[in-house]
Amino acid sequence: MAECNTLVFQDESKKVLYCDTSLNLQRDNLVRKQFGYGNPSVLIDKDFENNFYIQFKDKKRWMRPDLIIKDETQHKNMLNLLQDKKILLFKKEDIKGVLFSAEKINLKITLREHYEENSLMPIANRIFKVFDDRLSNLYRTKNITRGSLKGYQHKCENNIIVVKNLSKMLFDNIYQEVFNMGEEKSSDKYDFYIIDWKYVNQGFFDKNSDKLKIDFIKQLTYEFCLLNNSSISGSIKSQFVIPHFSLTNNIILEKPIETDEAIDIIKLNFRLAQEVYLNEY
Repeated sequence: MAECNTLVFQDESKKVLYCDTSLNLQRDNLVRKQFGYGNPSVLIDKDFENNFYIQFKDKKRWMRPDLIIKDETQHKNMLNLLQDKKILLFKKEDIKGVLFSAEKINLKITLREHYEENSLMPIANRIFKVFDDRLSNLYRTKNITRGSLKGYQHKCENNIIVVKNLSKMLFDNIYQEVFNMGEEKSSDKYDFYIIDWKYVNQGFFDKNSDKLKIDFIKQLTYEFCLLNNSSISGSIKSQFVIPHFSLTNNIILEKPIETDEAIDIIKLNFRLAQEVYLNEY
């Protein structure tokens, strides 16, 4: 669990709201609090209401989900996010001395492989490809005259797009188009995730054991509490995450499997989690 929590804390696109850990993991929004006499303390967001308890008369029995995160990418434009993370870099250079014509620029777009932001690379590759498609097919663009493309050159190799003598107005239009695409919310993403680390093999979920039934009940109880939490608003997804060893650089190894209880089963690359943990500690 320590390794997996450390890996999540490396991803700044995920805001940690609650983490059951004794590790001294740092986030500006988190404080360490104890809930219930004799219980170990947890990390919790300063503004997050901890309603994970069952109350009988004046006594509370506290529950302890492993991790609750908020996906910050849901409410931030993806193009801006990729630039903030320095995964997608833009360099524009004004062309001087162009008379009696529209302003022109030389443009360089670089896609950088980013180890710590591995989860953002698929969308980064898609956005990079959209820019390449738009910038390489200007002759086919409606309402573009060949005269306006005088001196225009395009080249893409080694994850770098280089365009010369490009109309600044045309680039601004393409940029705005891609920016607007980044505003669209992904239908398979949620605002909040309740994560339970499961140190079991996938076959555990194929057997209808009493332990599995209890795990389902606990996870659905956490979800019920979060749905009734006055400090948050948005869609919620519960996940069982299985650490799994892999030599790839993918954090999530396979497409999630959804159970009948609408809880996702996910395989996390434990090798990457170990590397991050050992570098930290």
